[in-house]
Amino acid sequence: RTRPLLFGLSFAALVQVQKNNMAPAVQVIAFDFVQKKFFITDARRAFLSNLPPEQLGIVCVAGPMRSGKSLVCNVAVGDETAFKLGALTDSCTKGIWMKLLLRKGRFPVLVCDVEGMYDPRTTVSEDISRFIDNGLLLFACLLSSCLVYNTQGPIDTVKLDQLCLLSNIVRQVAFKQGAEEAGLATLFPSLCWFLRDFSLDLGEYKTPNDYMEDKLKVKRTLQSSAEVKARVETTGLLLSLFAQRKCYTVPPLGTETEAIKLGKGELHYESLSPSFRSRLSQACQEVLQAVAPKRVPDMQGLAQPLNGCDMLPFVEKVLESYNTEHTLFATDLWGLIQNRAHEEGLLAAAAAYKATMREKLGPGTLPISGNTLQDFHSQAAGAARAQYDARAMSGMGDEQRKQLLTLLEQQWTAFKQENNEASQMKIKTWIDTELKLLNQRLPQPKPSAAAATATTTTFSSSSSS
Repeated sequence: RTRPLLFGLSFAALVQVQKNNMAPAVQVIAFDFVQKKFFITDARRAFLSNLPPEQLGIVCVAGPMRSGKSLVCNVAVGDETAFKLGALTDSCTKGIWMKLLLRKGRFPVLVCDVEGMYDPRTTVSEDISRFIDNGLLLFACLLSSCLVYNTQGPIDTVKLDQLCLLSNIVRQVAFKQGAEEAGLATLFPSLCWFLRDFSLDLGEYKTPNDYMEDKLKVKRTLQSSAEVKARVETTGLLLSLFAQRKCYTVPPLGTETEAIKLGKGELHYESLSPSFRSRLSQACQEVLQAVAPKRVPDMQGLAQPLNGCDMLPFVEKVLESYNTEHTLFATDLWGLIQNRAHEEGLLAAAAAYKATMREKLGPGTLPISGNTLQDFHSQAAGAARAQYDARAMSGMGDEQRKQLLTLLEQQWTAFKQENNEASQMKIKTWIDTELKLLNQRLPQPKPSAAAATATTTTFSSSSSS
């Protein structure tokens, strides 16, 4: 029997959700130190290709190295072994690791663990190290619908300067026809600042949000230096891009020994400080509850949802633009989504046209009159256009519409040819039948006297022999 639905999902679907959520995270983006570029690992291209064809919330956890980002990811997905933890001084996570979190009755969330930034990377030049840091922060911002910026301790000038690296990202993104700041804000995620190991009294600030907002406001006076004025402009731009912001303070997880044991896998998360677990779990739950589907701006700067089918070409475009040091046009990202939706719409239109025609015709009904076939074609074409419009984005160009009309014309030609062949076969069958009937009705001719004599002579000769 069919099992009852739980939380809007069948029992089988819930089992699949549980299996997926227990799978470990996979490395999707890595850096090639030989060719000096970011790339998608070949073994994980299928991960992006097989994301569910629906809207996705994307949470990227970024920040300085050794600040506990992987632990945040594990708490978010509810699995303390999903993302690997480390206890050494070197960065544990390399590149960007991802895990899909399926949720009951809501759109799935892609949780991304970003390699720690500001790593000295003594084996490469300072320029390469800066190239990696800027790229990681760029990818975290462009790919996510919520950026969790994870740092340790209170907000100070160093942390503000590090966050201001985002100004480099703004120079990497533009619009082809007059960049609109609102359009860039659509592309950028919400910002959740996690202040880890925070054990101070907020004092005059009522909430962590008040504390963060005050620190983000750089005081500018008439005697301000050029450096301060530049910081004012940079932070002002960041505030406009990250229109939605929130701050969370999290106390220390425990002793230094406990932190090391946790990184080595010798201590379970449940053994950590209750206050730490409570605050971090609450922060992660609020992030997952508030995260919105990833959206990108269209040609008018309006927000359009990103589909799971768009992720592979989307990530490829972002990496390609950054590796080649070309400006990434936000309209190019929208173009990728339009192309995917157009191709999906064409497939759906073709299937709808064939299904409608087969339903109307039925088995053994061909051939039919040309007028009747034309009526069926009109109904099938309407169903095909409806399926196309349901999947394709608004603002499709004339060329894309032309491809749809060409597809329908090809389908129509195939059915007309099938009807003609059936008609010819029916005519041939009718002619053969009529000829047989005619032969049966006509009297058979009698043999002539000469033919009868010849037959008799031949028979007599044969008998004598």
